[in-house]
Amino acid sequence: MEKFEKLGLCEHVLKTISAKKFTEPSEIQEKTIPLIMEGKDVIAGSATGSGKTLAFGSGLIKSTEKGGGIKGLILTPTRELAEQVAGAIKDFAYHKDLEVTPVYGGVSIENQIKRLAYSDIVVATPGR
Repeated sequence: MEKFEKLGLCEHVLKTISAKKFTEPSEIQEKTIPLIMEGKDVIAGSATGSGKTLAFGSGLIKSTEKGGGIKGLILTPTRELAEQVAGAIKDFAYHKDLEVTPVYGGVSIENQIKRLAYSDIVVATPGR
């Protein structure tokens, strides 16, 4: 846990990391989270399951306050990935109570439009 604290993550994310019993950040997290927390733009790649979502999501969660409209947009190539990323961001933002909404085609657009009215972060596919 101490290594995660040194990365500059907000207390809300640290609570979730502790609850999930993560002990050490992955290589991609160690290299990118400090830069993201400083507000720098980062382009990075890593294998599936390496912790990229926590890495890029942590900065967004830290800078987002609940209410007042959409403050973050994450684009994914498929609806399956949109669901997966939205679920992970919801988990890590749990203690901050942010509304994270996945938006993609193939389902009712009306329900998605309603949810956008109170969403803080949207995870979407380009087609929607």
